[in-house]
Amino acid sequence: MKNEMDNFAQLLTSIFSRLQPEAMMEWAVISWAIWSARNQFIFEKRQKPLDLIRDTRMDLLHHYYYASTVTGL
Repeated sequence: MKNEMDNFAQLLTSIFSRLQPEAMMEWAVISWAIWSARNQFIFEKRQKPLDLIRDTRMDLLHHYYYASTVTGL
């Protein structure tokens, strides 16, 4: 398990060192949307259609960008 965690940590470090902040946010939100849909499928036996996963990602990014412009983050 430690080796897997090291590899994942290295993957994230590699990805984040190459991406601009906006692209990092998009990558994180896409990853979260996929992970959330996966958990819903595994634990609730409900499969989310891909277009709904995409829409969830778009909504989250829209809300984040709106909140960051309003609050100045």
